[in-house]
Amino acid sequence: MLRASTALLSFLMLSLLASCTGRADHMRAMLEQAEWMNRNDSLFTSDSIGKELVRYYDHWWHSPYLRLRAYYMLGSAYRDMGEAPAALHYYNIATEQVDTAHADSATYATLFRVYGQMTVIYEQQSMVEDLIQSLKKVHHYAWLAKDTTNSILAIERMVIPYYILDDTINVLRTTEKASKLYQQYGYDKRAAGVYSTAIYVSLYNKNYPRARRYMDIFENYSGLFDEDGNIITGRELYYDCRGLYYLGIGKLDSAEYWFRKLASHGHVLEANKGILSVYKQRKNSDSILKYVALTERSLGEWAGRQQANAIIQSSAMYKYERNQNLALQKVQQVNRLTLLLIIAILAVL
Repeated sequence: MLRASTALLSFLMLSLLASCTGRADHMRAMLEQAEWMNRNDSLFTSDSIGKELVRYYDHWWHSPYLRLRAYYMLGSAYRDMGEAPAALHYYNIATEQVDTAHADSATYATLFRVYGQMTVIYEQQSMVEDLIQSLKKVHHYAWLAKDTTNSILAIERMVIPYYILDDTINVLRTTEKASKLYQQYGYDKRAAGVYSTAIYVSLYNKNYPRARRYMDIFENYSGLFDEDGNIITGRELYYDCRGLYYLGIGKLDSAEYWFRKLASHGHVLEANKGILSVYKQRKNSDSILKYVALTERSLGEWAGRQQANAIIQSSAMYKYERNQNLALQKVQQVNRLTLLLIIAILAVL
């Protein structure tokens, strides 16, 4: 009888172990499939996979690295669903799962990707200071993961948010740092291609010698220009720099040429502002009145687009906050029911 009971117990334990092993294999396959989708830009249409991964892996007996990956996938699901605050929430939880002082290269690589996704959201939401801090994390963890290119790219990406904050010192300092690192690791074209924002800063500070020096590096060594001096498609806003440079040194015909070329590529607001400045220097009152009106109209259209983007972002924020409030209400309801149950049990006792 004892032998039979022991055999039955052993059978049940083996069955349980086999079941657990099968479940572990299934969840590992699900995690790897979700990561493959994320790497290959296959959009998540719901949060069900991410939630299941978190429910399974968010326990002390699973490694911090697995918890990091699970929360990363849940955050990515909300990113694809357009719920930016929820995505940031779970990305932050993901980064809290590991001890970064004792991590390996695979953990560092995952961390810099998580922070990389956070930078995209901060950029879309115009959260400039958070963007800079997140880019610093990307640089740090990509460097530890020995991903030199992405580490330097994170430094380069800090230039624009510093420019938005009007921190011209850090714009120039960060530009020079990125350029030197690119040169150090043999990326000569990238080293020259980082100077566009520094050129703008130099022009608006009326430091035309420095602007000319940066322009020569950018135009001659970045590989972005053809033999006729035309920049590649999608980067035509740079013609504003040429217009501003010639405007600053008093070559008005050249300035007007580049501003009109800028307009032909769809950058109407910047072009109208530039041409208005040209006519102001020429003291052409009729043309000044014309381009004042055109600039105001272009500015109004630009402001309308900005307002539409802000509404979309606010809508996503409201949706997340509403869901959070509903979740809080459910928690409070459960707590009330639990309290009533305890009171009832005490009354029976």
